[in-house]
Amino acid sequence: MNARPLFRRLALAASLLALCGAASALEEKSLLTGDGTVYTFRAGTVAELNATAYSGANDDSIIQWTARAQGGSKYVATVPGTAGASAKKNLQLAYDDATGALILLWKEEVSVLNVLHLGILRGFEWTMADLLPNLGFPHTFNPQMVLTHQTVHFTNSDGNDATRLRPILHLVWWEEASSMGARYAPIFLDETTSANDVKVYDLPALIGSSAVNSDFGQPAAVYQHPSVRADGSNGELAINFADLASRKDVVLRVTFPDGTETPSTDPGGSTAQRRRIPVVGVKFTGPMPDAGSFPTGAAISTLIGPSYNPTLYWTGANSVSYVRTDGKTWSAVRSIAVTSDLPLDQAMRLVEDMANRN
Repeated sequence: MNARPLFRRLALAASLLALCGAASALEEKSLLTGDGTVYTFRAGTVAELNATAYSGANDDSIIQWTARAQGGSKYVATVPGTAGASAKKNLQLAYDDATGALILLWKEEVSVLNVLHLGILRGFEWTMADLLPNLGFPHTFNPQMVLTHQTVHFTNSDGNDATRLRPILHLVWWEEASSMGARYAPIFLDETTSANDVKVYDLPALIGSSAVNSDFGQPAAVYQHPSVRADGSNGELAINFADLASRKDVVLRVTFPDGTETPSTDPGGSTAQRRRIPVVGVKFTGPMPDAGSFPTGAAISTLIGPSYNPTLYWTGANSVSYVRTDGKTWSAVRSIAVTSDLPLDQAMRLVEDMANRN
């Protein structure tokens, strides 16, 4: 995947409008694979990361990755294409055991725009893609991803029916540009796909609605936090988002066509295209939460319960707070005090466990 020219043009335009200093805060994410390898990704400036092997300036912003094998050997490198003035944030990791693909998602911050980047590591080779934005200077918020597996049938070399797992990476985020709304991109890790083939869907359009302009008239905390989770054992997905046109909170269940795959000499033909098309069903529609529920500047997270009822939660100085819905109304704000007997991580787990039963 390589679709970086558009982003480069957008970034160049942004740099002419604003200074792109790398005001960076060190960020780190790690992941353990089944063979015992620990992957660690750290985003920050060269100086912050003490990246002595990097030949650029100390204030360059990069993403550095480390692979530490079970036997203790260690490999350190810079993720290709990440070096530059603008900060990299919101690192997220996933790993697919079937294909050995390690997935890195991050957001690159420039003063008047930001763009989501995706890197897929197989062995020691990276494949990179930009998730191309809407028109204008876009800003993306609260990106999330989840990896699911769908069982598909095919005819093996002996002419017999067989099955295999089809890994699908699902990306969801909120975007504001010439319009604003939740967006969704499925990426099929069993295919050799270029970035130009990654289809990005406006979620409101999947239910016959539309994105709106930036004059919505409500604080961002009410709508800017879509959520995604696996919703079954065969690649099913649940996505929660705010449909601003109808002023409704919506949960979709997303599946993909299955059945027997047939060999094809045309990987871009109708059969290949059909298997990529999301099939959506609305599982929940309800009112959007009350704007007065959220403190200014709160970083909201959303969880979708088994009954498709969303719960929104956030952390304060000494508490974890949440609102939840029964599908008709939203609750008042409820909080758990963070104390020496109930530290923050335990309080968050309690809220998450409660939300996962809603």
